Amino acid sequence: MAMEKAEGLSDDQRKKRVIVDLVMKRTHPRHMLGALRPDVEEFEKYLGWVEALGDKDKIRFFYSQLSGHYYWMGEAEKDDLYYNKYFDTLEGEERADIERVYGPHLEHGSVAPAGGYSYLREGNCETAVLIEQRILEGKRDLAFGSTDSSGKVLKQHAFFNACFRLTRFYRMMGQWQKGLALCQEALDLSTEYSRISARIMQARADLGNTYLSMGEYDKVIAECEVALGMSPSGFGISMIATQLGDAYCRTGQLDKGIALLERRKEYAKRVGRGVIVECEYCLPLAEGYHGHLS
Repeated sequence: MAMEKAEGLSDDQRKKRVIVDLVMKRTHPRHMLGALRPDVEEFEKYLGWVEALGDKDKIRFFYSQLSGHYYWMGEAEKDDLYYNKYFDTLEGEERADIERVYGPHLEHGSVAPAGGYSYLREGNCETAVLIEQRILEGKRDLAFGSTDSSGKVLKQHAFFNACFRLTRFYRMMGQWQKGLALCQEALDLSTEYSRISARIMQARADLGNTYLSMGEYDKVIAECEVALGMSPSGFGISMIATQLGDAYCRTGQLDKGIALLERRKEYAKRVGRGVIVECEYCLPLAEGYHGHLS
């Protein structure tokens, strides 16, 4: 409090800063639960306060979180909007690192991480993949190729996100082997470097999703059961239950699959999940399999 008074903050500003700090502390557990929608609503509610307080680190954090959440929710325009706001706050080496990965400006006039998605929406899949591959290589170099240890954890985090993103592109285009190889690389590196369970789970989840697209359901079960076992009630349900439940049902384990899909649906309702892995997929899937039981 003495420090805040020395900084010349009014009582109102101090109260706002306390609330902003609480919002920032809440975001990680919410994200781990998959509760993106309420997190976005709270971040946007208090964004004006953060900007008025003028704390660059907090402003940058809010922009970054909003960009990332909207990316996972499939709202590319808002992802672009907040990422460009985030980028505008960067200076020096941080800005140079981003430009090194994305280029000063993409052809679409933005450094925003929509990257290949902007081309994918136009049906230009090959260009989309090339852009995502270039972005991934740049992030791999920053995360593992540089001797500079500053911000290493965040750079590795960005690399893993780029892996999972490019994997989805490969799945959409039916390039299964490339997708599997990238998932395996992410799994190996996350196990070796990050040792963060969420990263390992996400790599196994992406392996499961790719195997699901290939119709190799036993392999889906093998990967996803391990991942679900790492977090059987929280993040695991959010990330793993849909593809694992589907694979159970497709291998004749209908009761087991339906129970997991219904559990995922109820979980999603409870935490207010975002769009990409929203519960709407689970309900018709479970109901469709119920039809096979009659």
